[in-house]
Amino acid sequence: ITEDLKTGYYDKGVQTGAWNTYYETGDLKTTAILLESVLESTYKDYYENGQLRTKGENKAKKIDKWTSYYDTGEINFEILFKDGVRTGLTLVYYKND
Repeated sequence: ITEDLKTGYYDKGVQTGAWNTYYETGDLKTTAILLESVLESTYKDYYENGQLRTKGENKAKKIDKWTSYYDTGEINFEILFKDGVRTGLTLVYYKND
């Protein structure tokens, strides 16, 4: 198992600012903006084919919505959070054939 290639900045030993990881091919794997090693904005994770796999929103250290996608781009599931706790329904979608 190889470690992902990473780009980002440390401030006094703490991850901060834009962080990206890449597959061995050089293609983008994840992207996020961190503040004191905590997700501070949108997190995105991609399949090796470049299709979006997951997307999470974090505003003021509270995740609002997490969406996962099939490799076809169709939505797999959606989860809502309030104050870091899962709330409401988790919506799960079947993959179209």
